[in-house]
Amino acid sequence: MKPRTTPGGEGVTPYQSATFGQQMQLYRERLLSILLSLVGTLLPILFGAYLWRFWHYPQLRLVYVGLLAASFLLGWGRFLIRLSYTWRVAMLLVLIQLMAVYAALYYGNLGEANLSFLFAIVVGGLFLTGWSIFVNTVWVIALHLLTSYLVVEKGITLTQLTNIPPFALQTETQWLFTSVAFVIAGMGILSLVYFIGKRFETTLEDTVQLTRILEYERQRLSDRERLLRRRVRQIRAASEIVNALGGIADPRDMMQQVVDQIQRQFGLYYVGIFLVDETFEFAVLRAGSGTPGERMVAEGYRLPLGGTSMIAWAIAHREPRVALNVQKDPTHYENPYLPYTRSELALPLIARGEVLGAMTVQSDRANAFDEEDIRTLQTLANSVALALSNVLTVQRLQSQLREIESLQQRLLGRTWGELAEGLQVQRTASSLGPAAAESDEGVPLILPIRLYNQTIGEVRVLSPRPWQEDEANLLEGIVALLTNHLMVARLLDEVQNYARREEVQNRLAARFASALDFELLVRAALEGLSETFQVQEAWLVLEALGQPAQDAHDEGGASSPAPTDPSAPSAGGKTA
Repeated sequence: MKPRTTPGGEGVTPYQSATFGQQMQLYRERLLSILLSLVGTLLPILFGAYLWRFWHYPQLRLVYVGLLAASFLLGWGRFLIRLSYTWRVAMLLVLIQLMAVYAALYYGNLGEANLSFLFAIVVGGLFLTGWSIFVNTVWVIALHLLTSYLVVEKGITLTQLTNIPPFALQTETQWLFTSVAFVIAGMGILSLVYFIGKRFETTLEDTVQLTRILEYERQRLSDRERLLRRRVRQIRAASEIVNALGGIADPRDMMQQVVDQIQRQFGLYYVGIFLVDETFEFAVLRAGSGTPGERMVAEGYRLPLGGTSMIAWAIAHREPRVALNVQKDPTHYENPYLPYTRSELALPLIARGEVLGAMTVQSDRANAFDEEDIRTLQTLANSVALALSNVLTVQRLQSQLREIESLQQRLLGRTWGELAEGLQVQRTASSLGPAAAESDEGVPLILPIRLYNQTIGEVRVLSPRPWQEDEANLLEGIVALLTNHLMVARLLDEVQNYARREEVQNRLAARFASALDFELLVRAALEGLSETFQVQEAWLVLEALGQPAQDAHDEGGASSPAPTDPSAPSAGGKTA
């Protein structure tokens, strides 16, 4: 029977899939089939020899014909007639007991007869179960006692029962038949003993195999339990690290705490975080665990992205890279700061499709990372990358917000700074005009006017009675509305001034374009300036290259320096 293979490599027969009682029954049936095959082969030969010897004695002839037919049918008749296990065992025991009684009557109650009776007890003990064994044993003993009494005390023999002469049982080959009967009985008992030993051997082998299987399963469960404990610790540590990321606003502090916690929680040799620079040429170490990490960060440690390091490979391929034995990995970079590294894992830091850098995880043990470790650490790296991206984005937004606020403040200062003297208006019951001196009578309420977190003025209100809370709130709302309208009015004023400047420039540009010579251009410029700014006089002074302006005026040129007296005419000027 071909064994099947267990997880540990041992063979297990189908008997091991049944219960112990079922296994015993299977072995009994197998042993019974073998024993019946021996009975059907050897006993017919023996009984045939005796039949030939006593053929001339009708009574013995009938006995041996019956024994020969019974042994043959018992041995091979099971292939023709399907008998149950119990019937086959009962027929075998009856045949053995008949042979024992016949041997006692033939030879006396010694030797072969006792051996046959003993063989009947052994067969009953092997193939029967429960009370059947006890009943068979008692019956065989009782039959042995009865046979012994009849043979020894009463002297009953086969010659008396069959009426044959005594000499017929005594021949020269009597010893041969006795030896053959003994050999057959001995072979039967030896076969039983052999198969009993094989059964015990098989049971012992099964026990050893089951013990090995149980030990293998126990070891496997122990390893699985230890692995599950490790996974739980890793998941708990990763959860704690991720939860701590939300309360850190500074990216340097965040990265340093991440590498320190990963090294401590996962029991690693070294952990570092690299970020790509602005030119995407180098991966710069921003945080490292332990003393080596501090030294490398202080020295500006970096790796070229076009190099053969594991960090560069992970960033370029956007995939994790593991080296279970760094001495056999061509992409591993021998770092003099980390001489005890035996295993390394490079994890890309990717957030929103953008590669921020990579995280290196190193151990001082070979084969320190498996697929679950890589999956857990990559998930943690993704969380770190997302948190780092959020912090960097917040920093950029804050910087941009500060720039916008600065621009707003400069714009606000330029817009409202033109009101150098300020604007102060006082409202009384009878008039609206410039504010007078502040009266000491009444309860004042001062509300600031703020634009973009900058105070541009205030509203002062005096009341002859104390201010109520709802009145103050109402006044605050009015001041806020006033602030918005002031800003709109100021912006509208700026737009109008800009439109007026554009109109003036366009009008002057059109007038300049219509002038066909130099003199017409000068006159158009002076007239346009005089009309635009409503001035009494306008002068245009040109200096000749290489000559002082006074010489050019003396020579009767068209331009002369402006006189100190604005009312004095000039030969080169146009009075507007």
